[in-house]
Amino acid sequence: MGMNLYCSICGEPWDLYALHDVDLEKVEQLASALFPLRPDMTEEEWHRNEAARHAFLKARRLRTVKARDEYVLLLDPADAWNLFQRYGCLLFGCEHLDPPNKERAEEAALVYMMASHPDDAASLFEDFFLTINP
Repeated sequence: MGMNLYCSICGEPWDLYALHDVDLEKVEQLASALFPLRPDMTEEEWHRNEAARHAFLKARRLRTVKARDEYVLLLDPADAWNLFQRYGCLLFGCEHLDPPNKERAEEAALVYMMASHPDDAASLFEDFFLTINP
């Protein structure tokens, strides 16, 4: 069994190594979800969200990886960890659980305040929370 991280919003489990496979498309989807550009927006709102989306994407650390005879842009795992703590499932292009597992989400939020690295967080879940409350 792999070690999991949990969405701090809905409690959805994610394999620890999913942080290593976040591609540019998923980052762009997250930016679109955070800073939507809708036709009903005022021109000022549109430009503000467009600038925020651009700044969000520009601030991301990407790395080039060769996968099956082609190169892909992947998000740096440390950057993915920071975004996962804040946005959870949205980082992977998924909706949050409905209904959420509130208890697991609260545990995740607590663990992420204590852990500075995703390996540490996954170990805390494995060692403490999952043995007490599977």
